[in-house]
Amino acid sequence: MSATGYGDASVVITFVPRLSRFSLFARVGDFHGWEYLDCHGVSILADGQPVGHGQADHDGSVGDYGVTEIISVELSSAQFQQLASATHSAEFRICNDEFTSSPEQRNAMLQLFNRAHIAGGSL
Repeated sequence: MSATGYGDASVVITFVPRLSRFSLFARVGDFHGWEYLDCHGVSILADGQPVGHGQADHDGSVGDYGVTEIISVELSSAQFQQLASATHSAEFRICNDEFTSSPEQRNAMLQLFNRAHIAGGSL
């Protein structure tokens, strides 16, 4: 799942199944500096309803091509299922920046949940 933030920042949102949990990673690349160093709170909505999650963690580095930041959040299987089952909208906010998934992205989340659930038995 990816979305483009404001300005020159590019935000890519990815989900990774991990045993009985899912990890959301938001990778931010910016040539001009830090976007979320001091503010990296995450809010997630599924069809307008809050999706609970663990505390957001922030990591980053400065390289030849600018700053790369990673914000990660852990979701339980039930929390990810709530998000993946959204029929109208899945929305994410990192600090003050908002991102909305497309129907294709929501379908991809549901497929990921279903594959991980089948592979892992009882996520």
